[in-house]
Amino acid sequence: MTNNWTDLGNSSLFVVMGANPVENHPASMAHINKARGKGAKLIVIDPRKTRTALQADRFIRIRPGTDIAFINGVVRGIIADMEARPSDGPDGVRDQFYKFLDQTGSGTFFTDGDDATGSTSTAVPGNSKYSDARFILNGAGTDYERETIVAATGFPAVGGESANTIISNFPKKAANVFGNVNTVYNRLKAHVAPYDTATVADICGCTEADIAYVIDAYIQNGRCSSVGDTLSSQDPLATGYKCTTMLYAMGLTQHTHGAQNVKSFTVLQTLMGNMGRAGGGINALRGIHNVQGSTDMGNLYHLIPFYSGNPSTMTLADPDAFGKYMNTLWGVPVSGTGTRTTMNNSYDDAYNTAAMGLQQRGFINMTYNFFGSPEWMKDASGNLTTANRAFTNALYDLWPKTNGDDHVTMFRKMATSDIKAAVVWGQNPAVTEPNQSAIRAGLENLDTLVVVDMFENETAAVKRKANSATYLLPACSHVEEAGSVANSGRVLQWRERATLPKGNSKADIELLFRMAKAFDDAGAFSHITAQWTDQGKAWVNAYTTLYGERYGWTPGATAFEDASGTANIWTGAETAPRADGTVHGSEWVCEQIYRELCTPATGTSWLYTGAYNTTRGVNKHPGQVDWQTANRSKSRNNADPNSTLAYPSWGYAWLVNRRVLYNNADIPGDIGDFYMGPDSVARLFVSTNTATLNYSRWYRTINRLADKPDVALGGPTAQHILPGRFPAHTEPYETPRADLAALWGRNTKGTGAWDLLKSDTLAAAGRVGDLDASGFPLVLTTIRCVEHFQGGPITRNNPWNVEAEPYPWIEINSLDAAAAGIATGDWVNVITARSNSTTDQEGRTTGAPFADGFLARVGVGLQSNQRVGRGVVAIPWHWGDRGLSTGSRANDLCIDAGDANTVIPEYKACLCKIEKA
Repeated sequence: MTNNWTDLGNSSLFVVMGANPVENHPASMAHINKARGKGAKLIVIDPRKTRTALQADRFIRIRPGTDIAFINGVVRGIIADMEARPSDGPDGVRDQFYKFLDQTGSGTFFTDGDDATGSTSTAVPGNSKYSDARFILNGAGTDYERETIVAATGFPAVGGESANTIISNFPKKAANVFGNVNTVYNRLKAHVAPYDTATVADICGCTEADIAYVIDAYIQNGRCSSVGDTLSSQDPLATGYKCTTMLYAMGLTQHTHGAQNVKSFTVLQTLMGNMGRAGGGINALRGIHNVQGSTDMGNLYHLIPFYSGNPSTMTLADPDAFGKYMNTLWGVPVSGTGTRTTMNNSYDDAYNTAAMGLQQRGFINMTYNFFGSPEWMKDASGNLTTANRAFTNALYDLWPKTNGDDHVTMFRKMATSDIKAAVVWGQNPAVTEPNQSAIRAGLENLDTLVVVDMFENETAAVKRKANSATYLLPACSHVEEAGSVANSGRVLQWRERATLPKGNSKADIELLFRMAKAFDDAGAFSHITAQWTDQGKAWVNAYTTLYGERYGWTPGATAFEDASGTANIWTGAETAPRADGTVHGSEWVCEQIYRELCTPATGTSWLYTGAYNTTRGVNKHPGQVDWQTANRSKSRNNADPNSTLAYPSWGYAWLVNRRVLYNNADIPGDIGDFYMGPDSVARLFVSTNTATLNYSRWYRTINRLADKPDVALGGPTAQHILPGRFPAHTEPYETPRADLAALWGRNTKGTGAWDLLKSDTLAAAGRVGDLDASGFPLVLTTIRCVEHFQGGPITRNNPWNVEAEPYPWIEINSLDAAAAGIATGDWVNVITARSNSTTDQEGRTTGAPFADGFLARVGVGLQSNQRVGRGVVAIPWHWGDRGLSTGSRANDLCIDAGDANTVIPEYKACLCKIEKA
């Protein structure tokens, strides 16, 4: 989410793809409608005519899984329109378009050496400010052409320059976007050439007029059509200000090419200059109040907290293991001696906190906090230092050195007994995961299953093997515990508890502390204490050092509510806080953890740095009053001093309270990005170059996306996916268009035709051949409804929600329903390649027992007004067999082929057939 939700009020055009904010993110509609009240337009592009689409200025129906084709068609149309306009046209739109793409500035970069004054960086003139449109790609399109330049001039080095004056591996640039056939702009133009309107209309099932409408809307609402000098005047208050925002949710990501879907948004928004502007950006609408926070905290199998990659497999056998890992993090090169730009592979700067960038400093702070004590970082004078290289290496060795298993693989390993125990916390995978028969098989085979939830959900009640154990730990609700959350707009907000937990239920933080104490008592932390002993540190036990002494509570010694301290307290919409007071339990423990995360210099979160700060005047926007509380997440001042809808004193947005990311200081009253210039981001338009690029101020290790189509394409579609480059259309794994699958391919990692699909699924085993439309003529897409929430335990145990939506249902187009003899109110069975199909006594096919029966809602009236188009059915996925409302599980039917990069399954495009039950 690049922009805050409040910033949506500055948009002049909303393009919603794969989201339904009216039903699934209703609070966002207040901000959308604020802009629409000032004349903003709303375009909804979706397979369903959602409640959001019913409010749109234009609804465009496309086939599930064809988003990239549509976006590439729009990109092609924009480029063609601009190039057809006269260069001196009266509206100036063409000139502003190319002026933006060619725009230069001055960026700061690290040289390969160091000069006599000890400076560590230099400003390089003539750098690209907003995009890499004029960078030159190599012939294969796998990387930029690179050269060594003289830092002071930006010109290529010719030899004889000293090491401290040059920057190696710098991208070559043409004089303008047209200056070389291999500029990024020209390669993008060639890439989208096959996506003419007729081709895109055929792929997507829309009309050519639909595509033309969106092309025109983007041009009218891009930087090129905004008022004033479009490169310097970006005040959203100016009459005639134009900017487009793109909104998406799981409808865009739950595909085998989901990451490429989002990347297609970045290509379009960067091309039109809508990134880093008020009312612009690419905005993911998160479903609940802390989805952003959970990803920040590293709840992903390949990351540790705050988007650092898992520490490498290098161990203490390599004395530079820690330094080599630190050199991959966001910050500065640390492979030098005393100064960060002397690249002599000493890695001394990996132990010098003064030489570190934010992510590097956060990681070393995490290492000491997670596996030792922050006090151990101090020298004899009490100053923070990391001079003890041996001790730092010893603590680093305690980090796990491998990626975990993705969520689909975990359940396969449960079924084969490679995983014997699982703790499921605040989730309900027996409803939410795809291909549910495989999920149930895994859960059933566990020796021990622990579920932490408010209710006995489907996961807690799942069938289990003999002699296994299931434990249900009673969690309280979110209004019965305190702590910070990071909302969809990246804003940290404090959530005070409204009441104490009821009965025997516990706050999550208390349960975590109790679990840590139990683990320590059982000796599970002995590997940590062994390292302490080897390094000469005295210890009592791991719990006392890592938890008890630090946060003031030990299970069995006192009640959790006896943990107390002084913290700033806010209530409601007051403009000033109450006097400091004593808080207890989760209010106090979470306050301490928050301070540990957010305090400058010592904090464990580089993202949240400064979100706790006793200095009242830092990280403020122009016109913003001093902060009234050190805990910025508790700030509740709703002033808008710059009238840009930023509300900078309401909560705290990472990084450094920036409300709009990538802004290059274009937005009045916001904090400009210090890492924005594309030259300084080595992984912008990621490539297959695996080199370490020391010129980069921030990112040095190049990252790549894993996508590769499964067919060797030629002819008009030869410009296709190169790993990590421009997105290209690929068909869903189960597609009704075998002709298009043969032409455009399906997405893979390049290791096999079905390598994003688990080998033990019926599809991969060949049960339905190549899974074209024969036998399974309809596309199933899963949806959410406003009346129920996620996996359903809360709302399906709430009588009001159950009264509003008592049964799971299916939306069917009237023509498809007529062909199957189905009318509204009939019960419908849905069969896919995952169904355990059986035949009842009357010879009718039924679906899997867990996916029997969805209440039919058949479209009426004109085809354009029906919720789903012909060939598509839609089912909400909230139901299961526990609670006040029970019903069939949509995800029993879904394929578990995952995105090549994120492993998120393709819930939105599965083939099925329907029968009247």
